[in-house]
Amino acid sequence: MPKINSTKLNKEITDKYSVVNNAFRAKVKDNPKDLVVAEIGDTKDADFKPQMKICRWGDTENDNEVNVSLRLVHDEKTPTITAKEGKIKWKGKDVEAHFYDFTNTDHPEGASEFEVILKKKPKTNVVKFTLVDKGVKYFYQPELTQEEKDQGCVRPENVVGSYAVYASEQKTNWTGGKEYKCGKVGHIFRPKIIDSAGTEVWGELNIENGILLVTIPQEFLDKAVYPVKHAAGLTFGFNGIGGSSTRVYSTIYGNISTLSDNNVTPTAMSVYGYGYGTTGNIQLAIYTSGGAGTGTGTRKAYTNSAAFLANIRNIGWWTPSSITVDSNISAADYWLCWNASASFNIYHDAGNGPYSATAFGTWPTSFVSGGNYGDYYSIYATYTASASGPANLKSRSGNLKANIKSLSGNLIANCKSLSGNA
Repeated sequence: MPKINSTKLNKEITDKYSVVNNAFRAKVKDNPKDLVVAEIGDTKDADFKPQMKICRWGDTENDNEVNVSLRLVHDEKTPTITAKEGKIKWKGKDVEAHFYDFTNTDHPEGASEFEVILKKKPKTNVVKFTLVDKGVKYFYQPELTQEEKDQGCVRPENVVGSYAVYASEQKTNWTGGKEYKCGKVGHIFRPKIIDSAGTEVWGELNIENGILLVTIPQEFLDKAVYPVKHAAGLTFGFNGIGGSSTRVYSTIYGNISTLSDNNVTPTAMSVYGYGYGTTGNIQLAIYTSGGAGTGTGTRKAYTNSAAFLANIRNIGWWTPSSITVDSNISAADYWLCWNASASFNIYHDAGNGPYSATAFGTWPTSFVSGGNYGDYYSIYATYTASASGPANLKSRSGNLKANIKSLSGNLIANCKSLSGNA
């Protein structure tokens, strides 16, 4: 099996990647509160493997809270490995795999590409990957129904048939801590396959029982001009927002969110989207959960209104300037809700979420859910811990030492405050 020859790596590669046990590792998003690390190859294997691993929310590049690892299943006997011009290339006789990162308007937070190239017509029209993960769940994004389209929902072509990847356990956004936001890890987009003549076709993704399959239309492979690029162009975007959007107003929508700590105080709420056609205002609130789809909730906190303009140029996270807390929140399920006075496009993935037609204005003390739209909205709340202190320092700050310092100022000062002297 191929080995990485560190002496032949150019500066562009060595500036970005470190070599760890015959694999490449890079910080593709170098934010200590939202660290994203990509590993090409398997750091636990002595031989280089055609594998991509995405790790998120680690304290350092050596650890992580969640990860997704994809490895190509192949029959190549003597592949080689090269790395130059920003790409890592695993080359076999009939199949190649290229790995690289990029950022564009569709992927403002960046993305990693696992591109499979077919040099000749394959024996099967299915490209297979083993899938190993930690702490994530996958939401399939089906084609929109006509009713959803009539309601103003938009799902881009590369999102139809894709998978949104979320943390399987609820992540809490603590003030000054890690930026989990709505808990989205990333997105595995539907691959577009392209042959050497420029003919394009969409592949079909399927994830089941630790396997990811990309099915290519057989007719395309029969007529294709080889080599075929992006035969399994797996794009893992680091986007922390939903892949679809819906234009609505004067209706409360919400997500189910779970807290595992007691007596916490909401300090802010945020939602991702943009105004559509009309200038208006948006407001957010937290209610106790009356159930996953229907039920009655009691208001716990609500924000003032944030004004938005009537065009897509104002797309982004909207955080009203103040929040009113009715009472602190303890461990339970809650609805994180939003409402707008005019057309506002909110981003979401297919998942869960209650709704209720309600006029914009003062938040009612009770929220009666009218049903479940089946959407997972890009909305989140930020909290501070109670005076009794956090139950899990590391999960709240992403760094134990930093969290102790943020809670006490410094260890000596904290000891002094407890004992009366140093």
